[in-house]
Amino acid sequence: MRGIKWLIVTLILLSGTANAQSIKGKLFDLNDNKPLAGATVTLSKLKDSTQFVTTISKNNGEFEFKDVLPDSFFLKITFTGYEEFRQIVAEHIG
Repeated sequence: MRGIKWLIVTLILLSGTANAQSIKGKLFDLNDNKPLAGATVTLSKLKDSTQFVTTISKNNGEFEFKDVLPDSFFLKITFTGYEEFRQIVAEHIG
């Protein structure tokens, strides 16, 4: 299994509605600089991992979680042939 060679750009953007935010990013294989389409991206609350949402990265490697209330999260990315990637996404303080 290949080691993680992903460049993950994770952005937290505040929107004007009830402090909801978006968490989005783009996945690449750094060996060949190609986007990772079809990766499973899961976002779960640090305080309660039973509360989670999942999406699949698009053909260009992009993913997005919309209307996320401010909190701290655990981001997990899986893709066949790669090791699992994990990252904490802390609450945005603006």
